Amino acid sequence: MTEVGSISAVFGALRFTWSAALDKSTYKVVYGTLLVFQIILSATMVFAANDRWMFATWVCLTIYCEAAHFTLIPNILKKIYGEQAAALYGIMLTYTGVCSLILLGLLASPLGTAYIWFFELTAVMSAVALVILLTLFSEEPFVPDMELIKM
Repeated sequence: MTEVGSISAVFGALRFTWSAALDKSTYKVVYGTLLVFQIILSATMVFAANDRWMFATWVCLTIYCEAAHFTLIPNILKKIYGEQAAALYGIMLTYTGVCSLILLGLLASPLGTAYIWFFELTAVMSAVALVILLTLFSEEPFVPDMELIKM
């Protein structure tokens, strides 16, 4: 496990490749690719867990996907919200703490004995994010309605 953790850290450091992809394509395409990748990895972890090398590969790729969020999200926030992006990113970064608290609750539940369901939950949530990305998301810069602000 120590070796897998060490090698996966290298994959986490490769997150800059996702930012480089934004130079060549749109956020929707890059983030959509990331989500599809996450869905596949999470949904097939049950099979990867049975083989030592496949498990190590899946963990490394999962860390690679997780690290991508820390390069993609600030980019799109800056594009959409401009000067307000830093403050929004600070607020959005609290999701890691909130998710950790939720995870503690889930681990204390009967679900906590079957870790593979956490991967399936990740696949489902990534699929929901993909649907939102494809149907509701817009890369257009946010322009506040000054009439509403004055009220």
